Amino acid sequence: MGLFSSKIAGIIIGGSTVGLVGIGLTFTGSPILDGATKDVKDFGDRLVQFYENEGTFKEKINSLRANANHEIGLANASIANLEGENADLQKQKADLEAQKVALNNKIKLNNQMSDLSKQIAALETKLNTETANHQATKDQLVSKQQNMMQRLKSLLQLTIQLKT
Repeated sequence: MGLFSSKIAGIIIGGSTVGLVGIGLTFTGSPILDGATKDVKDFGDRLVQFYENEGTFKEKINSLRANANHEIGLANASIANLEGENADLQKQKADLEAQKVALNNKIKLNNQMSDLSKQIAALETKLNTETANHQATKDQLVSKQQNMMQRLKSLLQLTIQLKT
């Protein structure tokens, strides 16, 4: 059995070797090997192109990032300016509201002064009327006193005449 086994093993090994050598000879210079070589070279070229593109993309990204940061800086400056303007406008608004309150108070005071002026005018008219009435009453009193004085004189004269 040992001899038989070693011959079988030799045939298998020999057949494999011849088969492998035959296969090796078959692939040497064949279109499949040329295609594989071409594919490997193409993959290598693509890998180089990929690294070049990656660098270009990184440059573009960095450029975009720098531009974006610049634009953000400009926007932030614009926002700061607008916030400053807004603060100024808020101050102006507060000043105008204070002026509005002052003007409304002035209008109220003017209206009150107008009402008081009307009341004073009415009181002056009433005073003038009362003064005129008072003067008329005084004049009537003087007239009646004079009339009474004349009657007293007449009465005194009559009393004197009656006694005589």
